[in-house]
Amino acid sequence: MLSEKPLEQKDRKPRRDAGIPRMQDRDIQALRWIGEQGAASVDHLRDLLGRMSEWETDEPGRLSVTRVRHIIEDRWEPAQMVSVENILGKKWVWLTRRAMNRVALPFSHNRPADITINHLDSINRVRLYQEKLYWSKKLPGSWESTRMIERSRKEWAALKKDDPMVYVPRHYATWHMPDGIWTYRNKDHTEDHVVFIEVEVSSKGLERTQRIFLDLARHGTTWYYVDLSPKKKHLFATLMQALESLDKRHGHRSRFYFYDLNNPNKLVYHSED
Repeated sequence: MLSEKPLEQKDRKPRRDAGIPRMQDRDIQALRWIGEQGAASVDHLRDLLGRMSEWETDEPGRLSVTRVRHIIEDRWEPAQMVSVENILGKKWVWLTRRAMNRVALPFSHNRPADITINHLDSINRVRLYQEKLYWSKKLPGSWESTRMIERSRKEWAALKKDDPMVYVPRHYATWHMPDGIWTYRNKDHTEDHVVFIEVEVSSKGLERTQRIFLDLARHGTTWYYVDLSPKKKHLFATLMQALESLDKRHGHRSRFYFYDLNNPNKLVYHSED
């Protein structure tokens, strides 16, 4: 009787991604958020990743700086998902081409410009605030960044070109590019509301601001988040001048709500006219 010999096992080739961290659902969600916005600072990531954490955090809803650093350095960078750099005193993260492909976004993977970084910082804070405000109450709310708005506009323009009878949603019909579009539904409501989001940290000048106000007023409601720090008092003054230039007869003034950027739940001004 012949003795049975064990089958010889073929040597397995190592995976091409051996040693590279695999992206989990939380990673993908966070990376897509960064890609939509263009970039995010470590401080933003503390909130973003904190609300996704399965474990209790020392500071409710926020990861520690150390934990965020580990995620970046031990997961995202080895997987070639992000570029990291200190910009104007803060550590910022943005996606690589590989990451853009991984999260199915068609955007550039360029370093954010120094001149726009403070504005982006404030826009990100407003988005995080809105998402936390609504999602913590189990209310639906979705943010559309300037990158996503631009893509939607192009898609609607292509549809309109093929069929001139196509109705383009009015929030995609402005010439001005808002800092975001927030779509939400309040408790016990059955319909969604859509508002433009504007984050004002530097003056655009009165004439340009007046044109922006008229454009926005013709197409919907706008929530303005304004830097009201003592050094920026002129911002709010310019906004009020632009508001006064709108025609009362069309109810345009009542379509603007002004909030304190540093205390975003504080309504500073709203006209009933």
